[in-house]
Amino acid sequence: MDYETQIRQALARGFGFIPAEEGIDISKLKIGDRVHYIPYKGCAKDQYENGMVKEIPEHTKTVVRVVYHCAGEWDNFMNYTSALTNLSDLGLGWMY
Repeated sequence: MDYETQIRQALARGFGFIPAEEGIDISKLKIGDRVHYIPYKGCAKDQYENGMVKEIPEHTKTVVRVVYHCAGEWDNFMNYTSALTNLSDLGLGWMY
C-alpha cells in the first residue's frame, strides 16, 4: 500500500468511516492503562510514543483520549491535555 493510501485510510478511520482492524480491544482498556502510539505501520520502535489512557468516550468504540507528554509526571497525567487517538494506532504497554 502506498503512502497516500495509508494517509487516506488513517484520516477515514479518524472520522469513523473505516472500522479499526487492529489495535486494542476497547473492552480491555481502563483509565490509567499504559499504551503506546504507533504513528504508521512499519515505523521504527523508537518512533512510538508512550502514553496513558485518560478517557474512554461512551459515544464511540474506535477512539480513546491519551496523554502522551506530561513532563514525566505520570502520577499527574489526568491534569494534562489528551489527544483523541484511534485504537487501531495503539498497543498495550509502554515501549522502551
